[in-house]
Amino acid sequence: MPPIPAMRIAIEYDSKQEHSDEFQIARDAKRRNALQAIGYVVLSARHRELVTGGHQLCDHIATIMRPTTRELA
Repeated sequence: MPPIPAMRIAIEYDSKQEHSDEFQIARDAKRRNALQAIGYVVLSARHRELVTGGHQLCDHIATIMRPTTRELA
């Protein structure tokens, strides 16, 4: 099986404190768009999800890392 190419996954922590004004939200959107434009999959993490184990975030990462049928050929 050929090697799986390096994954480009970015995880951004979205805190309520830092996302309470329109200027910060706009900056975050611009940064996320730039990351996506160069091939990153950008995931968001919130405090509640992380303190409860982050299982859904881990599931999303596992799905992203799962090789596709095209990569296995």
